[in-house]
This record gives sequence, structure tokens and C-alpha cells, in this order.
Amino acid sequence: MADYEVKALTPDTWGAFAALAEKHNGVWGGCWCTYFHPSIPDRAPGAEGSRLMKQRLVHDGVAHAALVFDGEAAVAWAEYGTPDELPNLQHRKQYEAGLERPPDFRITCFFVGNVRDLPPGARHGLIRTSPKRSSKLEEAWLRLRVVRRSRTMSAPAL
Repeated sequence: MADYEVKALTPDTWGAFAALAEKHNGVWGGCWCTYFHPSIPDRAPGAEGSRLMKQRLVHDGVAHAALVFDGEAAVAWAEYGTPDELPNLQHRKQYEAGLERPPDFRITCFFVGNVRDLPPGARHGLIRTSPKRSSKLEEAWLRLRVVRRSRTMSAPAL
């Protein structure tokens, strides 16, 4: 069995993240896991704009993710951050109607390049790499693609 390692998304690990995202057409049709972030004023259009925006957010330290590595290659990631860093949600009105208090952190994007690449327990490693868990309230938003039906579904997972 291969040895897997979980590392933070930083400027140093950007290349591995970008290689995985590029292998899958920028993920979610070129989103680059930017949907949940606030847009930046000079964002370029399309997938290339999303890529450049994500790279800038990573460089500025306001985009966070845990990456699963198989050797030098990233094979999965989970994006996380504060509600201020990741304010965009689907069905926001319904979500806020039932909200007792905002979470300290949310996990908004969980991506696996190939389900066979994700080793047992890697999901827990991705979650443990998110900010200190202590008494913080967390929430997770899963975005799932049902390949056979070409349909995307989003819902709070926690």
C-alpha cells in the first residue's frame, strides 16, 4: 500500500493542486473551487480567471485546503475556511432561516481525482488538517457530481 501524506495548500504546494485541477478541466467546469469565495475586483472571465483568482487567494493566504499526496502528486483536496473567507452558499435564504449561530469554519469543496486514489482514512486526514477543532463549530458543504445523470447536488453535510 502506498504512503499518503496530507499537506496544506500553500504557494509551495500550488503546482500539485493545479496539476490535479487541470487534469479534471479545472473541476466543476473550470470553477477551481472559487465558487464559495467572494469574487475579486479584477477577476478575469472563465476558467482561466478562476484559476488565476484561486492562485492569488492561495498566495495571499486566504484560500485554504488540505491536499492528499501520493508521492509528489496531489490526488484529493478539501477546501475550508471561515464564513467570511467562504461566504457564498447555494440556497442561502433557506440556510440562514434555520441557522442558530454561524460556524467558525466550513468545509466547502471536497474533491477526489479518482475514487480509487483516495486511501482509507484520507478523508479524516483532510478534516484533521482543517483549523484547530477544539470547541469550534464547523459545517461542511458537499458538492457531489452524479456522473451518470450529469447532475450536481449541494447540501449541508454536518
